[in-house]
Amino acid sequence: MLGSVSLMKKNKNFSTPIEVLEKLLGDKKGHLSSDFKRFQLKSQWADIMGATIASKTSPISYKNKILFVWVESSSWMNQLFYARKEMAAKINQVMGAGWVKDIRFTLDHKSVLEEQESK
Repeated sequence: MLGSVSLMKKNKNFSTPIEVLEKLLGDKKGHLSSDFKRFQLKSQWADIMGATIASKTSPISYKNKILFVWVESSSWMNQLFYARKEMAAKINQVMGAGWVKDIRFTLDHKSVLEEQESK
């Protein structure tokens, strides 16, 4: 606890706990940092993708620089397939260059999560 207090005293540029976490976890490698980046993406999804796309999609998994995105319907999946490079560019602007190399779309949350767990 004292470490976090001294961090707050040393750098008064932080105004919220989330900013402290961003500083501690945002630039580092590792499991916690990766989880935090996914949390950031999920919480900023509507801002990154826009309200219309965000209402029809949700990022559900991330592994090996591949982002898996749930899509509401096959027609949306088809349409977004052709926009995936632009989507990846928008995500990388926020998350950092090269964070996403590819986006894969799915209609089923469960199959992606089960596939990730079995590897």
